[in-house]
Amino acid sequence: MYHIRFVFGLAVLLLTACAQQSPVPPLNLDVPLVDVSARFVTERFHAGDAHEEHDGHAGEEGTARSEWQFWRTASRIEMNIPARQTGEVWMRDGNAVFHQKLFHADRKIVEYQSADLDALNVPMQWRTNELMIDPQVLQQLQVDAENWIDGHPALELSGAVDGIEYEVVWLVDLNLPQHLSKQDADGNRETTRLLNVELMAQASVQQPDSSGYEIIDYADLGDRERDPFVIRIQNQLPGGHAHTH
Repeated sequence: MYHIRFVFGLAVLLLTACAQQSPVPPLNLDVPLVDVSARFVTERFHAGDAHEEHDGHAGEEGTARSEWQFWRTASRIEMNIPARQTGEVWMRDGNAVFHQKLFHADRKIVEYQSADLDALNVPMQWRTNELMIDPQVLQQLQVDAENWIDGHPALELSGAVDGIEYEVVWLVDLNLPQHLSKQDADGNRETTRLLNVELMAQASVQQPDSSGYEIIDYADLGDRERDPFVIRIQNQLPGGHAHTH
C-alpha cells in the first residue's frame, strides 16, 4: 500500500512540475540581443577528403575539429581560436563598421575600414555574425520541437534553404545556437555545438587584451609586402582562403 501511495505521489509531483513549466516562447530576432560570453566546438566533415589538415584535434576520418571562444555585445563581436592564437573582431560606431584580424603571438592587428571590405567584396553581415546564422535562413526553418535546456527555452528547427540542410537547436532567451548543423548536397557537413555560455557581466573568461598590439591598416599592407609577418599571414586575411572558426 505504501508503495502504491509513493508511486502515485511521485506521479503527481512530476505532472505538477510539467504543468508549471513555462511554455517556450516563439523565435524573436527583433529584440535587443543579450551580451554573452560563450565557448563552442566546430567539426567539419569534407566528403571524400579523409586527410584534411587542421589546427585543432582530429576527429573521425575526414573530420576537422576546433574549439573557439565568442563574445557578443551591441557594439562588438569577437571570436578567438586559442589553438591558432588568432582572433577576429567586428566593431561598429554608429553607421561605421570596422573589422580586425588579431594575431596574438605576434601582438599585431590588421584592421579594415568599411571601404576596404567593400573593395574586397566582404559582406558586412553584422546580424549574421551576432547570431552565427543568417537570420533569413533561421526564420525559414520549421519548428520540430520545443523544450528546455539547462534552464533555457529552446526550439529545435530544421529544413533546407538554397540546397543546404539545416538542423538547429536555438536558445530563445539568448538568441544563440546550442547546436547548429548544415550539410550540402555533396555531403560536406559542418556542426557547431555550444560548450558553455555566460552572461557577459558574469563571464569567467574575458577577451584577450590586445590594447598594446600594433595596428596595421589594411591599406598599408602593400608597403609591407616584404615583411615576414605579412608574408606569413596573408592567406588568413579577408579575401584569402582561410576560414575564421
